[in-house]
Amino acid sequence: IYNRETTKRRQGLFENIIGGTIQNLGIESGHIICDAVAGGIVGRIDDGNIINCYSKAKVEGGNAEMYVGNIGGIAGVAFNTTIKECYNEGEIIGKSECNGGIIGAGLASAKILSCYNIGKIEGKSYSGGIAGYIAEEGAQIKNCYNKGNIKTSDYAGGIVGEDDEKTKVENCYSTGKVTATTGAGGVIGWHKGWLSNLFFINTAGPAWGCGVNNTDHGLEEAEGSRIDRIKQLTSKFNEGQEVAPWKEDERNINEGYPILNWQN
Repeated sequence: IYNRETTKRRQGLFENIIGGTIQNLGIESGHIICDAVAGGIVGRIDDGNIINCYSKAKVEGGNAEMYVGNIGGIAGVAFNTTIKECYNEGEIIGKSECNGGIIGAGLASAKILSCYNIGKIEGKSYSGGIAGYIAEEGAQIKNCYNKGNIKTSDYAGGIVGEDDEKTKVENCYSTGKVTATTGAGGVIGWHKGWLSNLFFINTAGPAWGCGVNNTDHGLEEAEGSRIDRIKQLTSKFNEGQEVAPWKEDERNINEGYPILNWQN
């Protein structure tokens, strides 16, 4: 899917969804390109839900000269939307800001729950394994993991490129290598929000959890861990949750790392 029309700034299998639900849908291959906002499933979704979906398509977009972007494996922009039990395997190439394995940008109570990414991510700035950027009160990333490598010029994180002070990121881990000229973090590139139970492999690079830290909200929970520690986190992640979202990787489909309970 290729779009460079100036009047059409969103691209995906769906261009824009308002107040709807996308469920039980997968994209096996393809190449989605747009000068602005792009996602494997949808360019932008407002006040909706994406449940049990995946994408293996390559998603490419953004415009560095105009500073517009938001590129995600599932959605480019998610506004007041819940994305649950989804995954991305496709490569993400962002030519501007906000690039993520699941979403480029999550705004206004956007929630990313029980999702994972294994696709490689490259971007100009604010790039993360799950989200490039999350902001506004109620926005949350919970019970997610990333295995994709991330490379960007400014602010990259294994889970999030940048989080706002009103957001929550909890019960997540990243094993991907994170590289940035400025602000590389094993968990978050530019940290401002609330963190809990976050882990990364400190030997994969970088050696610290957050590239830039503007507050001390839960930063101590962004722990650098070696491989064996992360493989033993299932019970810790499940603590205090009514329904256990994590399980052991008994069939070795994830190299022994904890997997989500909906994964076969």
